[in-house]
Amino acid sequence: MSFSPYGSPGPEDRRPEPAGQPLLPVSELPPRPVSPGARAGRAYGVVVRQESQVSSNHQTLGLTVLEFRLAEPGNPQPLDVLMRGRSLSGTVRDGDWIELAGPPDATNRWNVAKAQNLTTGSTVVVVGGRPNKVVTAVVLSLVGVLMLGVVLLMIGLFALGSS
Repeated sequence: MSFSPYGSPGPEDRRPEPAGQPLLPVSELPPRPVSPGARAGRAYGVVVRQESQVSSNHQTLGLTVLEFRLAEPGNPQPLDVLMRGRSLSGTVRDGDWIELAGPPDATNRWNVAKAQNLTTGSTVVVVGGRPNKVVTAVVLSLVGVLMLGVVLLMIGLFALGSS
């Protein structure tokens, strides 16, 4: 059994995984056909929790995290799914059929902002996740250029005042 790198698993995640045997039979199908390029399976070990994150300007952000495992028909290895953001819209319950699009990250975990609940027909979305690293880098660069300009202006004024 694998454990979450984000803390100890809850009691819902203690389901044994049979080695080499599919969690779902190949004959079990989702309620509707899966979109091209997407993957679908039944969710289990569903956990919703709250996290705190301190941003670069020392503000504390409250994040909602939805974590579950996805058992695909005929696949012996379940997929780990993580959705993290400031707010969560939609629901995922144990046994719901869920459709995911996109590739997994380097740790073979699906970090997604959107999923389709095929059982209820609803879209599950997280909004306002972690700050974008590119935006943070651009803002920090602009602050650095502004500070450099102020220092050069002060040096210029000091040189003018001493002559």
